[in-house]
Amino acid sequence: MRDYTVHPSPLIIAFIALLFISVVLLVQHFFPQFNCPIREATGIDCPGCGGTRATQHILEGNLASAINSNVVITTGIIGVSLFCFWSFISKLRTGKYAALLINIKTGCLALSLIVVFTILRNL
Repeated sequence: MRDYTVHPSPLIIAFIALLFISVVLLVQHFFPQFNCPIREATGIDCPGCGGTRATQHILEGNLASAINSNVVITTGIIGVSLFCFWSFISKLRTGKYAALLINIKTGCLALSLIVVFTILRNL
């Protein structure tokens, strides 16, 4: 059986995180009343609903409001930030970045948690 484990670079992860934050800030600046199209069409909160507000609250240092807006996005941003910091420390100590192992099991677990979160937030 083939191993489908991916080892993304912490620099790529940090770049993607910064890109996400930049898009959030641009959307908030140019479209302050932007609403989720899924929520507008169905009335159901998608997994990302509140993500823009959560990101803004994190940037402002208001963690409680960020968690209240969207706990999945908040924990994701904090988790990615901690991993990038840990990987940078690893690079300073050993000369190599720490690897983030992403495989089918990890992806299925993440997808399952997102589905459960979506169901629970819409009850």
